[in-house]
Amino acid sequence: MSRTLYLTSAFSDAVREIAAAPNLRSVTATPQAARLFDQPHCSLKQLAQEICQRHGLHIASAIASHRSLSSTIRKQSPTIDVAGMAERIQPAIATILRSGVSLQALAARTSERIRSLAELAIAYQAQLQAASLIDPAELLWRATDLIQEQDCQQICVYGYVQPRWDELAFLDAIAADGSVLFLPCAGSSDVDNQQTIAWLQQRGWAIEPLSGATSTPAQQRFLQQTDMPLAAIQAQVYDNLEAEVRGALAQVKQLLHQGGAAADIVLVARDDAFYGSTLLDVAWEYEIPIRALYAVPLHETRLGAWLQLLIEVVQSDFAFEATAKLLNHVLSEALPDETWAIARRSHPQGRSAWERCGVDLTMLDWQRQDTRENWVERLQLALKAFNLRQRCRRWPREMLAYYKLQAGLVELAQPEADRLTLIEFTEEIAILLSLLTVPAQPGRGGVELHTPLSVMGAQYRHVFVLGMAEGMLPAIVRDDPVLDFYERQQLIAQGFRFDDAAATARRETLSFYALLGTAIDRLTLSYPKLIEDAAVLPSPYLARLKLQPSRSSLPIASREEMRSIQLQHGNLLEDDVLPSAIRAWTVEQRRERSTTWDEFDGIVGQAIDPADWVFSASQLTALGHCPFKWFTRYLLKLRDAEEAETELSPSLRGRLYHKALEVAFRQPIEAGDVRQQILDRLDAAFEAAEIEVSLPPLPAWSARRQEHLIKLRRAIAASDFLHPDATVIAQEQAFTATWFGLNVQGVIDRVDESENGLIFLDYKTSSSPPIGAKDAAGKATFDLQLPLYVQAAASLFPDRSPHHAYYYSLTKGKTLQRVTIDEPALQAFVDRVKQHLQQGHYPVHPDRDRAACKYCSMDLACRGGSRIKRKGEFA
Repeated sequence: MSRTLYLTSAFSDAVREIAAAPNLRSVTATPQAARLFDQPHCSLKQLAQEICQRHGLHIASAIASHRSLSSTIRKQSPTIDVAGMAERIQPAIATILRSGVSLQALAARTSERIRSLAELAIAYQAQLQAASLIDPAELLWRATDLIQEQDCQQICVYGYVQPRWDELAFLDAIAADGSVLFLPCAGSSDVDNQQTIAWLQQRGWAIEPLSGATSTPAQQRFLQQTDMPLAAIQAQVYDNLEAEVRGALAQVKQLLHQGGAAADIVLVARDDAFYGSTLLDVAWEYEIPIRALYAVPLHETRLGAWLQLLIEVVQSDFAFEATAKLLNHVLSEALPDETWAIARRSHPQGRSAWERCGVDLTMLDWQRQDTRENWVERLQLALKAFNLRQRCRRWPREMLAYYKLQAGLVELAQPEADRLTLIEFTEEIAILLSLLTVPAQPGRGGVELHTPLSVMGAQYRHVFVLGMAEGMLPAIVRDDPVLDFYERQQLIAQGFRFDDAAATARRETLSFYALLGTAIDRLTLSYPKLIEDAAVLPSPYLARLKLQPSRSSLPIASREEMRSIQLQHGNLLEDDVLPSAIRAWTVEQRRERSTTWDEFDGIVGQAIDPADWVFSASQLTALGHCPFKWFTRYLLKLRDAEEAETELSPSLRGRLYHKALEVAFRQPIEAGDVRQQILDRLDAAFEAAEIEVSLPPLPAWSARRQEHLIKLRRAIAASDFLHPDATVIAQEQAFTATWFGLNVQGVIDRVDESENGLIFLDYKTSSSPPIGAKDAAGKATFDLQLPLYVQAAASLFPDRSPHHAYYYSLTKGKTLQRVTIDEPALQAFVDRVKQHLQQGHYPVHPDRDRAACKYCSMDLACRGGSRIKRKGEFA
């Protein structure tokens, strides 16, 4: 009995009948092809693995392979970037091992670069073999060498459209008499298996005819063997990638609603990872179950991101930002609001500081050096403390990632006694997260996303091929930077067996040819006209199929799309979201277009008795800047979350300077030179002020604080700081009073007494006068603070008359502005204040130059800007 080769490009009843022979073991290229025979999936790789395991050889894991390759590189070139070099040359090493060429011959007869690569491959292979391991790329060749007569089996091989030489050698070695192999042979120069067929015939395989059609109409059209119209194949074009995905999934949803089974539909993309995220997002919107099986590195999963944050926390010694990100990650238990508020106010740095905030991070208090076993145990304790296993259960992919991580950590712990520093261990964790992968969207059932290679030999009723654009399908043939096509051509000329650029392109064409045979009822090919901002051309395969892409009207496939249609036509059906959305949209339209001021512009219409409110100078200035600013800040009490200062902001610098002078004046002033006494106390006062204002750790503060002390000394030494005939009688003087009928309160920085009367000082750290309320011209120049202090605080000193008041710059050491009291203007301002409160009108009405908006944090609430001009003045 001989071994039989059947030439067919399409699955048929004749294929099923031959494969159903009881003596044949079904071997298929993919699990999808195995479904055609109702048999468990078994591939050539699985058979090879069984044989190697019987001889005590095991496939090296990604971690073991990387370790061995890195170790080999380190021995040969200890000074280079080992991790980077390993990542760069690994594809070339795999190509060489998969080719089955003699590494010794390769090292003896080629260029210096290839010789070094071959020597590295020999040393890498030997290191694996010492541990009874083999690289996955050499699996089939090693199994071929190990096959004995009793290992041979009668097999039926299907779905290997263009088998590589390692697959052919192993197949020929293990196939016993009576075995069957199905191969496509189209007779075209770029869709060709003639070399493979000739080799198999030399090995004793006999070609037998197969009854029935051996190719589909689409495959015949692709080979230009027929011009008959194809009703079951269509080409579609879309404006962009998202539109293409929506178009395909809308058709998928329609098929599912018509009773089609998800298992009968497949989505195919040459670069499934490129389409994957968009497909999954739109499928979630359309409520279509999707399985995307392309590999995602662990560092792109939630678990991987959490681990990277944990490493950053340990390496940064519990820095606030890194620790806050870790504790607020979706896989961590959320901090109580009170604890989070304390942490934001204090920005803890270090484990003990976090413990004072009520956060226990003892499990992350790691040593600087330890054994592999202990490092892994510490990490396991951290995973357990954060209950990662339970939290990952919410997502199938994260659960798979957790189990993959556990398996990886078992390998990482070996050899147990090997000592690593913290940096070395965290580097190995980072490598682990990049090497281990999980499916992007695992699960059971659903419509699957595949590449053309992963559906070889399979059949589906409906096939949707995405990305039929030039440069995408067929994919661009890219050079390997280490083993490029020029080097391969030189090796081929020397008798070594490698794929050149032409062979790689032929494989691409043959895989598409095989893809055309997977559709039973309908094949839909589509491409986008734009990808991001770049225009793309249709794939040359469409022209070869003589298809003219067309646009198609698609059904509404989601609630979101239905809402869009409803809004365009005004036919509002019952919906949970639209009423709120329409209300919000109406509010924005009134804000932008209407000349009417409403509650969203601050015209709330709820009266407040001015006598029930206590104002400060800051409040009155804010109301004078813009009534809406006062309304949001003081009436609605909208505030940014309280956050610790991480830099010396103008506000913090002002508090620090004020507090330093307050402490310096706190001790009694003795007779003599007052200015000199303050200067003598300044160093100690500044140090005390740092504590009292809770100055956070600042970069290079020990050097920077000297600059601030110098500025303060200059300000104190300046003549305007203290007039020669003046005596300081009060500092940080609080007061309450009635001012033009308003209840007011405040704190005066300093009160001096001179021969001419009282002098009121307000310290400023800016180099220019503070902005005031709006004047008659709408500019923010009307000063309220100093007049209020002079008039309202005079009640503190009833027997003394005020002489003058001024703003004093502690940065420039000079007077910025002296008081000017215009009582009619002040009375008019107070009348406007009372009117705002009594009418409940707080319009968005900043000063002409918008100085009030510069540091205002309420911009998201007021929606200021050009709309205010369009709206006109509030009457």
